[in-house]
Amino acid sequence: MYFKAPRQTPVERHLYNLWLKTSPTDAFASGYKRLCGKIWLPTKENKAWLRQELLKLRPKAMRAHDQAALAWIRSDLLALKDEEPNHFPASVSGIFFTHMLVEGFNSLHLEQLAEQSIRLEACYSHLAKKKWSMEQVILTDLECNAAQGVLKTCEKYVKSKRSKAAKAQLKALREVIEAWRKEFVDVDLKKRDFNEIYPLLKRSKRPLVRPDYRKKLRAYYDYPETAEKIESLALGWLRTELPLFRKAMRTLAKRCHVPAKREKVDQALCNRMPIHPKKVIKTISELRVSLQALAKEHWVDISKKYDVHLIETPEYLVPLLPTGAMQSFDIFTKKPHCYFYATTDKRGTPIDSIPEAVQLIIHEEYGHCVNYQNSATRFAARPRDLDLIHSSFNTPITEGMSFNRELESLDTFKHLAKGHPVVMAIKKYGPYDEFVESIEYVVRRWRVIRFLRAICDVRVNTGKQRYVDFIDWAAKKTQVAKKDIYNQTLLFLQQPGYAPGYSVFGQRIRALQPKIVKKGTSRIKFNTWLASRGFPPRRLLEKEIKQKFL
Repeated sequence: MYFKAPRQTPVERHLYNLWLKTSPTDAFASGYKRLCGKIWLPTKENKAWLRQELLKLRPKAMRAHDQAALAWIRSDLLALKDEEPNHFPASVSGIFFTHMLVEGFNSLHLEQLAEQSIRLEACYSHLAKKKWSMEQVILTDLECNAAQGVLKTCEKYVKSKRSKAAKAQLKALREVIEAWRKEFVDVDLKKRDFNEIYPLLKRSKRPLVRPDYRKKLRAYYDYPETAEKIESLALGWLRTELPLFRKAMRTLAKRCHVPAKREKVDQALCNRMPIHPKKVIKTISELRVSLQALAKEHWVDISKKYDVHLIETPEYLVPLLPTGAMQSFDIFTKKPHCYFYATTDKRGTPIDSIPEAVQLIIHEEYGHCVNYQNSATRFAARPRDLDLIHSSFNTPITEGMSFNRELESLDTFKHLAKGHPVVMAIKKYGPYDEFVESIEYVVRRWRVIRFLRAICDVRVNTGKQRYVDFIDWAAKKTQVAKKDIYNQTLLFLQQPGYAPGYSVFGQRIRALQPKIVKKGTSRIKFNTWLASRGFPPRRLLEKEIKQKFL
């Protein structure tokens, strides 16, 4: 079954057109090819215009009782005031990265983007007057480094009659990025790893605190929970999950004859059911066949127009996609599709074991890809166009769904019959009972990490705990290495409120499912509707779930 898109209301049409004007890169990736090579510059004049448009639209949305539109307006108004020094280089990376994925290396467009990006820098130059925390300084340096990598890649691969002009503009932009780094980064970073950065954080007396954090939770992600509630929930989930993780680690350590320490068990996992880098794509391709059938059998039905391409991560994207990822494209066309990237290059951190490969497939494909494809094709629900736009509202919905799918899969793997096609597929790589123990370890490990991310997000952004003190606390609490905690939390500090999205809404789905099933709706039917509903503000989505299923 496929549903047509609901007709846009006047308020929705106005917001949609504002999105086209102010987010041309996202719109380009969503199917508006005429917007290629364009950037919206957040100058004082442009921001004042946008603010006025949003304020004029707000009473109209109120009269129409359009809560989704009001949430969008609230989010956009806050975003106009949300500026940090890492945002400029991060914007440059995102703009060029998106164009690389959609159209490769178009000289004319790269030249246009570079010229506009140089002007974009001036829109953020006033930030130099403020003092920034050590975390923000480090994140700015890392984003400058990433932007340099993307731009160098563009310089390397652009080839056409206009390539000389494009390369000149790209070089000029790289010089602007480097000047930005010198302006904001007052520490000398070389390796940019934990061993170099942790001591800097330890010595720093400039903690990261965001006074508007609580506003961001509601405006950007529509959390019904307060910051304090999120922390309390995550601490409770961590207390529940830690014993399960440790039990899974001891079980696998015993089987592999290694000490029950994470580093040792991780290495044993690679040794027992390994995947050679040259066979990653072939192996994932083989696993996808049986896993997609398993998904439809136990977790979620999938649109007949499902179009996901598994590809090896191109050489120039390895620094940005070290393991794997998914990207959704052309969501507003008749042929929406996703790319599922799997990295094989040893310069990254490619998947090196069967359990890790299965975990990646389930999270990226039967979580995110199904979510985007079912929603774009309106397979089992009728999301508005506004619900399909890429925004921060997407985060708790799709990350929570993928997070919960991992747990659903673990339960399924434990109860499959001996002759099931998935069991037979796994047996080609090793004993199935060993795989089950391994996948449980992998799933439990990631659950601990994601609960820690939620706690970190609240404590650091509210000023309750310095980031470096959180690392020390988390390491002592979980026995996970400080380096691992740092690697799994630092980058999330760029987007306050993002990290709790995995666990908070994922756990909400987990709590609602049994009640919905008890009312007579199967788990598959509910999951299919949810995966097709798009990405409305979370409180509205939960209200709709209760009205429809409870």
